[in-house]
Amino acid sequence: MKFSELFADKNTLLLYSFMFGPNWDKPCPSCTSLVDGFDRSWYQVTQSGASFVAIAKAPAERINAWAKQRGWSQIWLVSGSVSPYQADYKCQGDTDDMQWPVMHVFMKRDGRIFHFWGTETMMNHVDTVWPYWNLMDFTPEGRPDIDTPPQKFRSEFLEKHFADDPKGRSGSTA
Repeated sequence: MKFSELFADKNTLLLYSFMFGPNWDKPCPSCTSLVDGFDRSWYQVTQSGASFVAIAKAPAERINAWAKQRGWSQIWLVSGSVSPYQADYKCQGDTDDMQWPVMHVFMKRDGRIFHFWGTETMMNHVDTVWPYWNLMDFTPEGRPDIDTPPQKFRSEFLEKHFADDPKGRSGSTA
């Protein structure tokens, strides 16, 4: 699929790069929480004039298997396994397995595609669009003191490779 086709019939494209590298056993728990919410918001976003797609570096068959397990059925999911997108738009580190959670917005005008907006820091990259944390902000207790929304799975790849990252970029706090 060509990048321009991700816009479908829209002039705006929201493209979320979620952390699921080609050698990972499971994607990032935090990114999974985000895509859980994005999948349920996809319809409203696309009815409001924007295309909304999630991309990961893992192969398509692994992304699709995870989507089926999670019940994702709305948001378009694409694999960047053979694309330079993640490297070009700072969605990864030095290797394909060093993935970062990044939201980008592109716009199409006069037949040309422009980059409109992208996340700037790791610590608040998409905080304003994360349904879980926003809903918890409304509760009397506020946000729970946990690194990531509750999940019933663990990522062995992230725990093995990022748990002791000196820059604090563990898979559980993405």
